[in-house]
Amino acid sequence: MSLIAVILFLLLGIVFAIVLPTIKKIRELKQDIASIENDMEARYQNAHKLRRTLSELTNIKDEADNYKKAVINHGQELSIVTELESLASQFNLDQTLNVSLVVPEKKQTTRLTEEGEIQIIKNDSVQKTASEYYEFSFLINGPFNKELDYISSLQKLPYYIIISQIGWEKRENKTDNANSSITLTFKGKIYARPDTQK
Repeated sequence: MSLIAVILFLLLGIVFAIVLPTIKKIRELKQDIASIENDMEARYQNAHKLRRTLSELTNIKDEADNYKKAVINHGQELSIVTELESLASQFNLDQTLNVSLVVPEKKQTTRLTEEGEIQIIKNDSVQKTASEYYEFSFLINGPFNKELDYISSLQKLPYYIIISQIGWEKRENKTDNANSSITLTFKGKIYARPDTQK
């Protein structure tokens, strides 16, 4: 029995001295591998998000460039009027055009004084609630189909003209001739880039 006890004791010694620490080390390695795997997955996801953000950034820059083209600079209104007049003559239309700069008012705040009076406080540092824009008033005479072509070509300009209050009126002879003159009136807004020198 003592030989069996010695062999059993040696086997238990081997199990406790070699096998159990090895199993413990394997479990620790398994946890470390899982932790590294999770860390690598998180890094991969972050790298993927960064690549997607960088690719979207070029799209955003392109869109920002388009929006920059959508507005005009202060003082550019004369070249716009010239371009619109040229466009009207291209379609053989008689055009009268007026332009004005619309500047929204700055915010004013009020406060109640100790005497119970309302005092208006002008604050020049308050941001404007709306952007400045040029308002164009169009009065165009010519054939209806040419006027439609003119409006269609306005949409192809590099800046946005927001059209409102559009109307057609037949003023001349009462014939239904396709080339009879129709009067087209509408207003258009073109936003101006903020003037940084104010």
